[in-house]
Amino acid sequence: MGHPPATAGILGRWDWDAATGRLVCFGWPAATRGARLPTRLLAAIHPQDRPAVLAAVARAMRRGSGFAVTCRLAAPAAGGGTRAQLHGSRIRAPGGGWRGGWGMLLAPDETPPRRPDLRAAAARNLAAARLRAAEAQFRELFDAVPVALALIDPQTQSCVACNDLAQAWRDPPPGAAAPPARRLTATAQARFETRRRNDAGDLRDILTFDAPLRLKGQDLICSARIDVTEWHAQERERQLLARQQAAILDALPAHVVLLDAAGVIVAVNAAWRRFAGVQAPDGGTGDGFIGASYLAACRPAMAAGDTVAAAVAEGLPEILAGRRDRLEIAYPCDLPGGERQWFLMVAVPVLAGQEPAGAVVMHSDITAQVRAQLAVEEREARLASILRTVPDAMLVVDDHGIIEAFSSAAERTFGWTAAEVLGRNVAMLMPDPDRAAHDGFIARYVGTGERRIIGLPRVVAGQRRNGAVFPIELSIGELQIGERRLFTGFARDLTEWRAAQARLQELQAELLHVARLSETGAMASALAHELNQPLTSAISALRAARRLLATDLGAPQDAAEAREAVDLAAEQALRAGRIIQHLREFVSRGQSERSLENLAQLVGNAGALALAGTRHGGVHVTYALDPRLPPVLVNRVQIQQVLFNLLRNAVQALMEDAAPELAAPRPCELTVSARRADADSVEVAVADTGPGLAPMIVEHLFEPFVTTKPDGMGVGLSICLSIIEAHGGRLWAEPNPGGGTVFRFTLPTAAPDAVPAAGGARDHAAG
Repeated sequence: MGHPPATAGILGRWDWDAATGRLVCFGWPAATRGARLPTRLLAAIHPQDRPAVLAAVARAMRRGSGFAVTCRLAAPAAGGGTRAQLHGSRIRAPGGGWRGGWGMLLAPDETPPRRPDLRAAAARNLAAARLRAAEAQFRELFDAVPVALALIDPQTQSCVACNDLAQAWRDPPPGAAAPPARRLTATAQARFETRRRNDAGDLRDILTFDAPLRLKGQDLICSARIDVTEWHAQERERQLLARQQAAILDALPAHVVLLDAAGVIVAVNAAWRRFAGVQAPDGGTGDGFIGASYLAACRPAMAAGDTVAAAVAEGLPEILAGRRDRLEIAYPCDLPGGERQWFLMVAVPVLAGQEPAGAVVMHSDITAQVRAQLAVEEREARLASILRTVPDAMLVVDDHGIIEAFSSAAERTFGWTAAEVLGRNVAMLMPDPDRAAHDGFIARYVGTGERRIIGLPRVVAGQRRNGAVFPIELSIGELQIGERRLFTGFARDLTEWRAAQARLQELQAELLHVARLSETGAMASALAHELNQPLTSAISALRAARRLLATDLGAPQDAAEAREAVDLAAEQALRAGRIIQHLREFVSRGQSERSLENLAQLVGNAGALALAGTRHGGVHVTYALDPRLPPVLVNRVQIQQVLFNLLRNAVQALMEDAAPELAAPRPCELTVSARRADADSVEVAVADTGPGLAPMIVEHLFEPFVTTKPDGMGVGLSICLSIIEAHGGRLWAEPNPGGGTVFRFTLPTAAPDAVPAAGGARDHAAG
């Protein structure tokens, strides 16, 4: 610590630093580092007293205690005295301990009293001790201040005194001139910043305060210097952080408002400024809201009965007080252009430690989400309306078989309500053994991905709430929503459909029977002709046999002729019986069961009945049947009905075309062929060379009650189509390239080794 310069009676002063050994002198030139006393002061002491003085100073520095030594002077003082006193004391460090000391050499009075005055000497010693103590205390306080302090003479611009911090900034020592960069005056205050280097050579930012000071009648300037380098760095970091935070806030698409603890707006982001600019009090920048109360802006809307503003006014104070973690409110906003947008306001508290310090309020545009949600709700409502009207039961299950949706049609079909089945396993709607195995079916599909029933309608059994088992047609689809896999099922109750199918089959059988009876009447004359020939032959043979029996049969030739006549009669009777048997089979209702049949036999039996009476009509019939055809799985009576109808229609067309009144009749050719259509079916064709079909008839050929015959019912081809489709085949008609019409139909085949193969092709002509 520095001291005022020496005055009368004080021969010199000095300081030393215990840590560095640095000695600072006042009144003498600076001593060398490590010296205990200034050289000039030591030279003023009598040579014989110097060892004792040095030992006392060393002891004081080592112990950190004060000292007072009386010594003789080497030369009389100005007053003639030859004795002096050397005083010193320790200096405490701010954190404890001591860091050095100070000392002074006091000269004796210039006019020492002739008679010792012990009382005055004691008073002087006490005053001197108090002065030393006060000066030491002041010095400790001066050095303990964490600011570089210096006392500067405004006249000489020199440093009168300074503490250690001031010396660290390379200020000139007391008595040295101040830097010429600035001129100090004793009447003006100054505040400025400079950049200076410390003892370590680091460049630091220094904030200086200069103020006038009058001390002991002398005008001085007290210069205080503060190292603000760290503060500047923190301020730059704070400003950088503030700019980064502002950039982050401005980059957010949501409208962000920062509130203090009182609900006053302290900052807004760019999105808020753009949105609020149309109503901003500062003319459109949106910054005019800063400093305004957020809650006060809600009061006009609250007075108008706005429920959203009321909810904000109720919930935001709870956020600001820290009693609530989050506030969310969705609300519509009508823009000046008339467009309506939707926003979601989210408010969260800002805490300083554990105390509430404000809130962050964000307004996000959720118009797209709201419109999408409304569209989804509209689609769901439309879908729900459709599903309510769809007669088929609809249900949705997850990949564990748990029911998630159950339509009203499903409620009617199964007898359960949606509330009763939701969350339960879909196996409850199945009878055993499907109920026990269903979870394994789902697990196998989820594990392997192998499809067996998905996308393929199939007939299975369902179980109603009352335990009744009934047939359903089930179609299953798969739906992937994110990571979830769902299955949709549509179930159609086949109970009524099967009853209707059974009734339809009964009606069809009745219709076929009626049609066959009608055809029987039409065939009566032809059958009479067919039966007349064998019966006439049998009668003639029997008459011949009777004549032979009436005579003597002694001759072998007569006996042989009689046997021959009886055999002929029997053969013709069997022929008539076969014709009658075919007619009986045709007229019978028949059964609905299917069996493996030889196609050649079916064609032959139907042809024998259908072509009766055509031998004398000029119709030439050709059979072209592939001998390698496998058996067919059909209803024998129904397929014979189809063949009979097609053959009769062809014969009637040929007979009409060959009528005598026609000037140039066409050749009457009828061809019946059969070939393999593919691996699982065969194709039968009935081709004639008649007049063909009229274009207006072709479009409605297989419709009921469509006929070209004056006395026809128009149900033959319609019945044929129903029979063939019921067998899984197709029936169609096409023009014959040689004139006329070709009717073709397909039938399913059976395994080749089921029954013997069909017979060979036959080719014969009638007439």
